[in-house]
Amino acid sequence: MVEQGVARLAGEGFGKQDSELPIDILASVLLEWLISRKKLPADWSKRLAAIQAKAKECIKDVPAAVLQKARGGPDGPLDYFRAVDIRDALAAGGERTLFGGLAGNAAVWDKIVKAYEKGAVYIGEASLAMVHNAEYEIPYLRKQAARLNQQIMDADRKQAEYTRNAQTCAVAFQQDCKKIGIASTGNIKRELHALSAQVPQVCASVVEAARAEPIGDAMRHYQDFTQYAHSTPNASEPLLATLLEVREGRTAPPSAADTAPACAAGS
Repeated sequence: MVEQGVARLAGEGFGKQDSELPIDILASVLLEWLISRKKLPADWSKRLAAIQAKAKECIKDVPAAVLQKARGGPDGPLDYFRAVDIRDALAAGGERTLFGGLAGNAAVWDKIVKAYEKGAVYIGEASLAMVHNAEYEIPYLRKQAARLNQQIMDADRKQAEYTRNAQTCAVAFQQDCKKIGIASTGNIKRELHALSAQVPQVCASVVEAARAEPIGDAMRHYQDFTQYAHSTPNASEPLLATLLEVREGRTAPPSAADTAPACAAGS
């Protein structure tokens, strides 16, 4: 009872006929095994080459609509299974002989299918394709899938990084707009030009600050120190000439009328 339970758990061996039991065969020796077990004739490869040559010649007369419906589409491999699809498609709407047999192209492809089945040549062709897939196609596709998965992971990582950068830039942009007193969602160019209307007020405040008494004291202290340090008690050119003009009222700040044309042009 224990052995039967193990067999049921494994899902194989118990309750099956010997002909139903799976056989583990190395893919590299599959064809040799089939020949040694008389499943394939020794000259199966020569027969297969002759059948494939005949099929390649006959496929030129097959309508494109039939090839489109066959497995693999119009560009699929020309093998036994494709030949069966072509034979069945042609037979479905083709002519029949007096005794109900196939006629025309359907009969030609029926002969090709029977040639495949004679001596089980189609098994050798399928085994050859299976070995090729196991040794080359599947490892290549696995490497291809791994490479593509790595690219997807890299793309997801970059997307997350770019999203974080975009959010950081958006926050910094809003903060900068707030510092200079404009809305971050409006017409930035127009609002920046509108800031020029504040220039006269800013300049007037600068002039007022420049005319304050502490600035005058600082100017006199700077002038005295410079004359002492450079031994030029009677300098012909006044120091801080521009600041002196502003304090004496000889330089006026720009008015609103002066900045209006620039604002109008910018908007």
